[in-house]
Amino acid sequence: MSKLKRAYQAGVGNIKAKKTYSPFPETGLVKKYEPFIRKEVRDHWCKIYPNVRYEEMLAEAVKIAVAIEPKFDPKIAKDFSTVLRHWFLGLHRFAQKEFSSWQMPVSTAQREANDLERKRNGIGGDDPRRLTSRAVATAPALRLTCNGSPAP
Repeated sequence: MSKLKRAYQAGVGNIKAKKTYSPFPETGLVKKYEPFIRKEVRDHWCKIYPNVRYEEMLAEAVKIAVAIEPKFDPKIAKDFSTVLRHWFLGLHRFAQKEFSSWQMPVSTAQREANDLERKRNGIGGDDPRRLTSRAVATAPALRLTCNGSPAP
């Protein structure tokens, strides 16, 4: 091991190197399958839902794995990853809830009061081309013939 690498691992100068936070338990099947869980979340679920943070998705995946670890029976399924893949479908619901929770609905009154959201022609508000019932009642009747010209 080089001097630089040893110095980096020990900490730069008088600053001690901190251990990073890991959501995984210290022992058990979940710890054994940590590389699989990280890869599954990173390569599959975070690509489907890029707006959800990796750390939040990983924490939810670990929570699911810890919950199903006592239920795992090696006689039924040979590999824990088989069971994990099935239960990780719950990440779909988590990601949808997580994505919709930060999109706060804005009231119509607040949206109309906002100068940035002006009413444009058919976009973002009432359509000025739309005829109201009063405008229809006061408009002169126009009869057309079969070829499209006005009737006498």
